[in-house]
Amino acid sequence: MPFLDTLVDLKRAMADFDEEICSFLSPGLKSDEIEAQFESISFPPSQELLELYSWQNGGLAVEVLPGAYFSPIEMGVAHYPHNELYKSAGEPLWNTFSILTDHSDGGFAISSKESGAKIVQRCIHEPWEASFPSINVLFELSLRCYKDGIFSKVDGEIESDWDRYTELEKQYRDTSP
Repeated sequence: MPFLDTLVDLKRAMADFDEEICSFLSPGLKSDEIEAQFESISFPPSQELLELYSWQNGGLAVEVLPGAYFSPIEMGVAHYPHNELYKSAGEPLWNTFSILTDHSDGGFAISSKESGAKIVQRCIHEPWEASFPSINVLFELSLRCYKDGIFSKVDGEIESDWDRYTELEKQYRDTSP
C-alpha cells in the first residue's frame, strides 16, 4: 500500500478506536521546515521521513505500536546528539533518527538515506533487533494493531495484547542482514 494511504488509513483506524487519540497528533510541517530540521543535524532524510512529518508532526500521547509513541521531529533532532551512546554498538544503531519513543532511551529509529533508510529498534542495554524495511511497513503494522484489536481500552487506559502483537510483528520484520 502506498505510504500516504497507510497513514490516512491509520489515522482513520485510530479515530475509530478512540477519537481522542487523533487530537493528540500535531499538525504536519511544511517541507522547508522539515528539511531545515534535518539540515541542522546533517541527517539526510528519506522520502518517507519527509512524508511522515508532512502528514503529522508526532504526538507523544499517540501509541503507534505497543509501548512506542510518535516522536515529534523536534524531539528526534534534540535526541540526535545522544546517538553517541549507540556509537559503540556500530551500525545500524548509531546513525539513526528516532521516530517512535518508549519515553526512555529506546524506541524505533530510521537509518540515514545512505544506510538504506531501514527501521531499527533501539535499546541501549540489549542487542539491536531485526529491522523493518521501511517506515511504511512499520506503520502498516500499527494499522493492523488498531484494526485487529491488539489495542484495547480498559478503565479508560489503552492496553496491549503483547502475545498477539509479538506474533503479528514477526510477519513484518526484515531479518536480512
